[in-house]
Amino acid sequence: MKKTGVLISTLSLWWLLTGFYLVEPKIINGEDVTDPPSYIVFMEIDFSGTFTFKCGANYIGNGWVLTAAHCVFDDHSQTKARRVRFTFNSPGGDHTQVPVSQRVVSSQIEIFPGYESLYKDAALVFVGDNVPAGVEPVRLATKRQSDQWVNSREKVIAYGWGQTESGVQSSTSDILQGVTLTLESEASFLTTDISDAQRVWNSWSDYVVFAGAFDDGDACQGDSGGPLVYEGGATPVLVGLTSFGFSGDCNETEIPAGYTRVAAIRDWALSGPALYSVQEHVVSRRVNETTGAFSPLFLLMLVLFLLVAGRRRFARP
Repeated sequence: MKKTGVLISTLSLWWLLTGFYLVEPKIINGEDVTDPPSYIVFMEIDFSGTFTFKCGANYIGNGWVLTAAHCVFDDHSQTKARRVRFTFNSPGGDHTQVPVSQRVVSSQIEIFPGYESLYKDAALVFVGDNVPAGVEPVRLATKRQSDQWVNSREKVIAYGWGQTESGVQSSTSDILQGVTLTLESEASFLTTDISDAQRVWNSWSDYVVFAGAFDDGDACQGDSGGPLVYEGGATPVLVGLTSFGFSGDCNETEIPAGYTRVAAIRDWALSGPALYSVQEHVVSRRVNETTGAFSPLFLLMLVLFLLVAGRRRFARP
């Protein structure tokens, strides 16, 4: 953690001195996606009583939705969002066509261990059995796949409902946008306009994939947490989560955006929180949700335990 803190402090100073700033990314020069994959989810976040903030998210199965940690965690106040609202199955890619009554609300949020600012930028939200019919989970990239596609600079697609013009809030799109980008390898990253690129790559690439440095398109504000997907195989594979940009303007040539490397958080996303949710679910089932009364089975076990304990306590030596 110390090493990470020093790294982030050093990079922050470097960004201030060179004029590069981390910003939430958005889709620039994308195209309408009117028949979107069902795993892509529109997300609204409530920190202060209203659903003010917007992000993207991805359904990964077992009742869990994967997104960026900075979407649901306020770094300044060090607090998680109160609740999150998801829109699944947007007709024609338009999230506004789904009535509020059909959106899914949850307050069970898990932040990836070690998250610090935009480093290890991942979070999960549990929606349980409230996933609408027809929603299929996306596959998560393995380390082998991720390394292979990065090294060979494969084409990937970034999706989101964020701004379509850099710095113009009113340009957010109601219809899902998609743009094809190129993953940056170490060699290509070192040719970008980022100062001290080798140090940045060495410090960040374990948990970040970079894309779009030389493409006519970008992700931008409002797209954070949304998918960066490899679609060159039989089924789509989630490679990254939209996380940050190095510039105040989106789609600047030769400056890539950073996406949380899904392969690095894959085991946690598929195993740890799933086990936690099962434990929480079992505990919650022991208490009647409407009256707060313990179940008959639990009461019977409690009575038996007290009887045995009482006999032992008052038994003669």
